[in-house]
Amino acid sequence: MAKHLRAPGKVIGIDIWKRVDQSGNRQAATQAVIEAAGVSQVAQLQTADMTALPFNDNQFDAVFASLSLHNVKPKQARRQALTEALRVLKPGGRLAIIDIEHSGEYRRALATLGAQEIEVTNAGLDGVYGVMVTRVLTASK
Repeated sequence: MAKHLRAPGKVIGIDIWKRVDQSGNRQAATQAVIEAAGVSQVAQLQTADMTALPFNDNQFDAVFASLSLHNVKPKQARRQALTEALRVLKPGGRLAIIDIEHSGEYRRALATLGAQEIEVTNAGLDGVYGVMVTRVLTASK
């Protein structure tokens, strides 16, 4: 995303940096990727839990979760993460979730939370993660 922005635009990547979820998952390694890509002017990292985002209401134009939300357990915590994503979105903001599980659960939860234009599509052959089919859910606030 950062490659598509120019200052003063900004991307904030969050993680809780649990190595159990992903091999080599370290903030320093991710920061090195940002610097190598030449996007450090518009991209920053922050330690944060997606179930309790440290951001203001209506702060972001878009929220993306890529192959991460399925790691949040239990189901109620995933719903809380979706609630938080909508809370920090500006009115009319867009939400995109790329994941390998729970797309129906996400769709139902977002509908009850008031999200609009909810769509789920298959990512196609290029979107297969290992042997698991990857789906893309988009919605607006």
